[in-house]
Amino acid sequence: MRDAIAWSYDLLDEPEQALFRRLCVFVGGCTLEAAEAICADGGEDPAVLDLMASLVGSSLLRPPVTPAAGGDDAPPAAPRLTMLETIREYGTELLAERSETGEIGRRHAAYYLALAEEAGPALTGPEAIAWLTRLDAEHDNLRAALRWAHDAGDGATVLRLAAALWPFWQQRGHLSEGRRWLSEGLDGAAAVAPSVRVNGLAGAARLAMDQAAYGEAAERCAQALALARELGDPRLLAATLNTQGLLARVQDRYADSARDYQAALEQAREAADRGGEATALLGLAYAAMFTGDGPRASALAEESLAAARDSGDRHTLAQVLFLLGWAAGNAGPGASEQAEAFGTEALGLFRALGDTGWQAEVLFMLGTFGVTTGDYRRAARLFADSLTLQRKRGDEKSTPGAWAGWRARC
Repeated sequence: MRDAIAWSYDLLDEPEQALFRRLCVFVGGCTLEAAEAICADGGEDPAVLDLMASLVGSSLLRPPVTPAAGGDDAPPAAPRLTMLETIREYGTELLAERSETGEIGRRHAAYYLALAEEAGPALTGPEAIAWLTRLDAEHDNLRAALRWAHDAGDGATVLRLAAALWPFWQQRGHLSEGRRWLSEGLDGAAAVAPSVRVNGLAGAARLAMDQAAYGEAAERCAQALALARELGDPRLLAATLNTQGLLARVQDRYADSARDYQAALEQAREAADRGGEATALLGLAYAAMFTGDGPRASALAEESLAAARDSGDRHTLAQVLFLLGWAAGNAGPGASEQAEAFGTEALGLFRALGDTGWQAEVLFMLGTFGVTTGDYRRAARLFADSLTLQRKRGDEKSTPGAWAGWRARC
């Protein structure tokens, strides 16, 4: 096989050979746009697209293929170029022999860093599904960029990538992986913009919470909040206070949680940040519900729902629907249909967003509705589905509840 690849490579002219070697930097394929951006030298080089046709004809590169859409809400995917892994491995060896690994690796990392940083802010907006789908397709390349930056001693690129990607890792359930890369970037001496560090610290706290590492989460929260206060940016302050409010909530410290969420709400309103406002209002609604003030919880949830719709943040919108489902489910038998409706809508949104953790939470909630209505078989199935998702993502915070619910019905 190796001799056949070498024979095909030797038949190429120099520009074709150079393009082949450079295309081998991609892991899991790439879009035509990425190939042109990373592999072309510009100037008088022949067009990359023309050279690709020769590589396809030599069976070193597969023709571009458009992947299937990720779901009904997912946009059409861009065509991707791929090659057999044995061919790619041969090409990476040639890249190293020609001492080109450093330069092409640098270009590759820079391209995917720009992609991640463009995606980061969009992951809580109306284009979230499109960007999540794109990051899914490029995850292997993003991992390769992180590995290259680590091996090159480029701590700034590691931290910038990890800070941009943590919402994606959280929604897709790559909790341990995300925590590892964030720790790598944060614990080094990377020189990055303070706002990047604040975002990375907040992300590290969020992922740590999902795995019940509350001590680590508290340390990261404190660091993020201190730096955000130094910067005096109300949007950053709102985000870090919302994170600290969440930490207090998951530890059942509802007075502390309400205090932090109220402070976050004030900062978000100062920054005209409707997404941050929706999150803060939702947090206040939870604090009110868990301290027995149902009417206030409902009023705050409705405010949060309006802010989430205004901001286009479908993720927070789904979380509000989840809370409204719980509230309706606790209102008595007469509200069971409304509770199911809220829960089903929330589950649909979380599935469209691919957030396995929140899907598990909604499934658990719907399972409890099955218990209260006497539909124990349905409840057991929903608890089992929730448990499977929590185990798959390594969510050590929620797994015991799903396990207990399943065992109680079986």
